[in-house]
Amino acid sequence: MTEDASFNKRKNSGEATERGALFSGVLALLGIQWLSALIAAFAVWGLATIGLANYVLSGTIEPINLPAGNISLYNFGESLLTGTLDPLILVVVVIIVGVLLIPVAFSAWALISVANGWQMRVEGYRNLLTLAVGQVIVSAILLENIALTIISFIALAVLFGAAHFKFYPEYEGMPIRDFFSDLRFIRVFWQVFFVAVIMFSMKFLAESVYQSLVNANALPTFDFLFRRAGFAINQSGDWYSADSRYGDAFIVGVINTLRVVWIGLVLSTVFGVLLGIFLLSNNWLVRTISRIYVEILRNTPLLLQLIFWFFVFWLSLPADNVTVPNESVMVVQLRYFVYLFALIGALVYVWRFNAPNQLFSGFLVGFLIAEAVFFVNASYIAIVLLGVVGIGAIYAANQEGTIPSRFSGLAMGAGAMLMAQFVGHALLDGLAVAGITESARIVYGEVVPLAIFGPNVFALPNIAATPNFQLFAIISVVGLVVAIGLYTYWGRVIDSTGADIPRTVYATGIVLIVVVAGWLISARPISPELAITIEDLEEPVPLSQVIDEELLDEDELAVYTTEAPILVQPPELNRFGSRVLVGVSLSPNYAALLLGLVVYTSAYIGEIVRAGIQAVPWGQVEASRALGLSTSQTLRMIILPQALRVILPPLGNQYLNLSKNSSLATAIAFADTYQVGQTIMNQSGQSITGFFIILMVYLTLSLIISFVMNIVNSRFQLVTR
Repeated sequence: MTEDASFNKRKNSGEATERGALFSGVLALLGIQWLSALIAAFAVWGLATIGLANYVLSGTIEPINLPAGNISLYNFGESLLTGTLDPLILVVVVIIVGVLLIPVAFSAWALISVANGWQMRVEGYRNLLTLAVGQVIVSAILLENIALTIISFIALAVLFGAAHFKFYPEYEGMPIRDFFSDLRFIRVFWQVFFVAVIMFSMKFLAESVYQSLVNANALPTFDFLFRRAGFAINQSGDWYSADSRYGDAFIVGVINTLRVVWIGLVLSTVFGVLLGIFLLSNNWLVRTISRIYVEILRNTPLLLQLIFWFFVFWLSLPADNVTVPNESVMVVQLRYFVYLFALIGALVYVWRFNAPNQLFSGFLVGFLIAEAVFFVNASYIAIVLLGVVGIGAIYAANQEGTIPSRFSGLAMGAGAMLMAQFVGHALLDGLAVAGITESARIVYGEVVPLAIFGPNVFALPNIAATPNFQLFAIISVVGLVVAIGLYTYWGRVIDSTGADIPRTVYATGIVLIVVVAGWLISARPISPELAITIEDLEEPVPLSQVIDEELLDEDELAVYTTEAPILVQPPELNRFGSRVLVGVSLSPNYAALLLGLVVYTSAYIGEIVRAGIQAVPWGQVEASRALGLSTSQTLRMIILPQALRVILPPLGNQYLNLSKNSSLATAIAFADTYQVGQTIMNQSGQSITGFFIILMVYLTLSLIISFVMNIVNSRFQLVTR
């Protein structure tokens, strides 16, 4: 028995040695092949990178020809070189370098994967065999070499005969018919065959396309990007015109796409979260309207909705344009500001603290009572009486048995609003006595339009930074940094001690106080000696000279004559109402596209938020109620943090859908990346390169969104052992 055991041990050791040697040999051959591919890829990528570095440093670029043939990485023509850094050429070179990095990364990944084969056992031999033989067969087919093809099949037979049987001893003595019908052989053979067919088909397709392009004299190149575009784009900046290049037109399209995507992501998220909460509202009307909104928008095509928003909604607006607000002169009652601040305070209190039930509803009731009294008699006697009634309501709400408990929050809120109205009038009258305001009761003012929109125009106010803005920005940034630091510090205190610190309210208050203080400090007259750069003049001139010689028009000069750090200029149109003279001009196409994408995507996000909230166990809600948390506190601190783990993954998909759906802008003639690229391809004939650039733009945008969402998603995942 001892001799038999020793013999079996030596036999198994010998088989393991032979098996390991064979395995190592196949692995070494495969590693050499991949290492050769990696070296070649690094060589090409290195040449491209050297050309990029030389262009960045010197502003000029030389053609880089590959040793394998007449393929040139950089060959834009000497007539295009200006001796300065051309951003368009830089973008093209970066694209080339980035694309050449793909085979480098792939070869390195493949080499690492093969190296990990050392950890493979007998079960992993089949995968290694498939990769090695399949690579030889595919290479032979691609090179169209009969000798290599025969050698590859002979190598396959040798591996099966000498190696396969050695790894699988049960094949010894097996009939050849059973061997070819064995599942393990079928897996290896059909994997190799499938890869070979795919590669051969791709090679045939590439050769056909290449020959067609040669016959049409339209080989793919980036040179066309430097030709004159010859077409104007309505949704572009002043720097672009018909005399610009195709590459500049592409940049305009990319900028327009980004404008739609990032604003659409923010708005659709806000509306979607609110919609998801409304879908679970206890109010039947709110819940039903939200459900109808979601079902209609989710079950109709986005393209149809975009056409509706542009052709049916926007182009049907009155031809004489609409202004918001639509009145030119109105009376502003100062007591409305008291209402505003009181309601904001009520919202903050209800959101942050454990407020009595119906407290916010009580504020609304107090608002209605005060307005009804002021409509009948807006005298000081009525104001004082309202204050007395408010004090009585608050006192009664705090006395047990005076008011039913279910109405105590309502009475307290109404009393607080009536008291706030009394205190507000006293403060306003004090301002009038001090001479700060002309009248504490009423102010007449001209109301300028905040927005103007019509079938052919959409204008918003122009927000311009004045010379005082720099100091205001510095003070505001310092306040924001301090608020973020304190917010983080208070969070650590809450985690370590459990103290109830309203850090959000405090941090927001700090930011508001610093911003107001920064505004007051930076608001000062601008020095007449301030040097201003005028386009038509070679050197900057003092502000006093600009004013005396009227070098700027009234709207442009307003930026330098105000004391405020930020100047808000209402939109103004020409006398025909067709062109925006002052303000931010947005095309109706852009507005319709943004509106359609936001409305459509928010419906899906609303359903995702609803499902995420309902995924939280109901026991969490009951536990929060047992702790005395209000509905808003339960939603903010208990439900939403847990629901985010369910919401974030599908939310990222909707973000990707929005970015890709923006290409439907071509249906409403908005000049985004796809629409501009299509025009360029029709004029230049460079379809391959044009589609490649468009794909790269959308791929890069999607990868960035996916990368950010993966990071956010990882932060909200449960940490398990």
